[in-house]
Amino acid sequence: MNRRTAAAAALFLAALLFLSYREGSQRIGAGFLDPVGAITAQDEAVYSHAAIEMAATGNWLTPVFLGRYFLYKPPLVYWLPALSTRLFGVSAITLRLPSLAAGALIGLFLFLWIRREAGSACALLGVALALSNPTLHTLVQRNLTDALLTAAMVAAVYVLYRKPSQSMLLGSACGAAILAKSIAGLLPAMVICLCFLTAPKQWRPRFSRLALAGLTTVCVALPWFLYQYLVHQRWFWSEFVEVELLAWGTAAPPQTSEESHVWFYASRLWAADPLLCAAAALSIPVLLWRLRKREPAPVILACWILVTVAAPLLFQYRNATYLLPLIPAMAVLAATSFRLPEKATWLAAPLVLALLVFRAGSLWENPQHSPVMDLAAAYCEMDRGNELIVVSTADEFHSTVLPLEKVRYAFEGTGQPPAGFALDFRQMGIVASVDEFLDWDRYRPGFQRQLRLLGLDRDDALASVIALPAREDLARLVGASPERDFLVPKRLAGSTGDSKHQRRAGPGGNLLLLGTPLPPTKTRTRGCRI
Repeated sequence: MNRRTAAAAALFLAALLFLSYREGSQRIGAGFLDPVGAITAQDEAVYSHAAIEMAATGNWLTPVFLGRYFLYKPPLVYWLPALSTRLFGVSAITLRLPSLAAGALIGLFLFLWIRREAGSACALLGVALALSNPTLHTLVQRNLTDALLTAAMVAAVYVLYRKPSQSMLLGSACGAAILAKSIAGLLPAMVICLCFLTAPKQWRPRFSRLALAGLTTVCVALPWFLYQYLVHQRWFWSEFVEVELLAWGTAAPPQTSEESHVWFYASRLWAADPLLCAAAALSIPVLLWRLRKREPAPVILACWILVTVAAPLLFQYRNATYLLPLIPAMAVLAATSFRLPEKATWLAAPLVLALLVFRAGSLWENPQHSPVMDLAAAYCEMDRGNELIVVSTADEFHSTVLPLEKVRYAFEGTGQPPAGFALDFRQMGIVASVDEFLDWDRYRPGFQRQLRLLGLDRDDALASVIALPAREDLARLVGASPERDFLVPKRLAGSTGDSKHQRRAGPGGNLLLLGTPLPPTKTRTRGCRI
């Protein structure tokens, strides 16, 4: 191993350790992805449940959530955590290990790029700016699609910068991006195409090379989508194409705020990291001056920034996580706008350390999670064989990753998102009314036939959600379920009615209702603190 390879390996490990610090104390689904809008990390528990299920059953091709196919997202966010848990066991850190490794890879590629452009001192500063960015730090510490997409994008852009003739590497990175986040995975391909259109002819990749990269992308990404279309055609078309791509991508989905697109993203970018924003803004004149020379690096960087700024603004739905692919580009912009001599590397080390220490306080603060998660974990440790019904999603679906006998959810209202933005789970029997659930033997055969028509040959998805249109429905459900346990958030604790359930108050005023105890039938293979 030569000196530069050893330095790259050391940097990767250092970045991984920095990103992983206190990671195990943050529960799956806990915390905020968008502190400004108070948007929680609920999707992490959904993806993690599917990954745990995949590793346990060996069904590596089709993700499943609460017994039903879950085809909203491509498989990389399930495959990698499932493989990690198969190798190292189920825990919060193993489920998040692929995202953490993706974050470390982002740091490594940024270092290699900036070092070549501006020296090792600037490279260390650029990596420190990126990895200590609160948005990046938060998202690589979650089992979500964003870190995987961004790592694939940074890899593709770095290959374009260093070895644009390596078509198969370019295509593999673009294919991995698509397998990470479907249509958003086209971002690196958009950067490559924009560079092809704007770059000087002397270093522009040949069209044949780009065609080979495109073919490689198709070979990497297409098989999973083709398999789902051939094997689960109706479900895949309805959920992935009609709902995920068309409804959420081109229609007007329900938003989390009334802000304009520009203000939404600008305010969150600044609130998360004013230091990086200021450094990048001050570096824009330098980038514009460097573009006049038509060198590869500034052209590629400009294309990278343009694509990652334009894509969230053009996409209908607003989400702060869409900013993540822009953050490494901002770090490269800031760090390559000035040059330091190679001898300044050791002088930069104290500055990098001071920067990390200064910013680490907010990054490593005590993790926040819903008190309902504490109550769910406490219930899990009772090792009961009863079915648990979680009322509302105050636990952010955290109960689905715990080794419980059976979990259902009871949602206020219809139990369905707005029409067109999810499958009609009500018609399938995945969402059931209280009346249907309490007389389930009568209704089950009809709903089973509905699921078979859609290609789902398992029944554990049936009535996994119970709709509660009226407050008294919860009292009826509890009163008619003496053998079931209930986890109830504080705001609904007074709507449970009188029953023979044992009432246990939990943290924050949340309530646990324990029915007639049943012996567990499942063997525990993991702990309850995930």
